[in-house]
Amino acid sequence: MAARHAVHSNELIRGAYKYIARNTTLPPRVRHMAQLELNSFPNRARPAAVHDRCTETGRGRGIFTEFGLCR
Repeated sequence: MAARHAVHSNELIRGAYKYIARNTTLPPRVRHMAQLELNSFPNRARPAAVHDRCTETGRGRGIFTEFGLCR
């Protein structure tokens, strides 16, 4: 649950930094500073860190994504 909250709370600012870091029309120094800011975010703030979990038990395997429940 903490990872989902971290992703949600940092979503907009991470998106802005990603846009700046990948925009090739900006000067390299600005892009580098944006990349450093992205690297300073906690690992749990990455959307790839969020995995499906059962809403009842918290189990991480055997999840039916349609219902959010484990088998």
